[in-house]
Amino acid sequence: MIDARTSQSLSTSSAEAADQYQLAVDRILGSETGAAEALDRALALDSNFALALAARYMLAKDAKSTGANIFKERAVTAAEAALPWERAHIQTGAWDAADVGRELVPVCAHGPAKGRPKKRREAA
Repeated sequence: MIDARTSQSLSTSSAEAADQYQLAVDRILGSETGAAEALDRALALDSNFALALAARYMLAKDAKSTGANIFKERAVTAAEAALPWERAHIQTGAWDAADVGRELVPVCAHGPAKGRPKKRREAA
């Protein structure tokens, strides 16, 4: 299992999948592009990574993608084998949340990602 920045473990045996998931969460919270692609890479490495599936569903739903529910179904199934904290996160009813980033905050820790530099804001 891989330690997430939250001091929790993630139910993936792939360090690279965990890194791609963390990158996606950083991009979501930073309002940057490329989150869906990072999640797709994570899922290519571990197709049963429950949190990555849940996050991918939320992005697909937000984009009004017709295939969004497939990610939701896969996340619910994968959650059965996930760690209790992951399962609880997936089963909270966050599926109807309008703010994807708000729902992912508990997963990646509050504030800037550890080990990544803070973004510099340019003067207005």
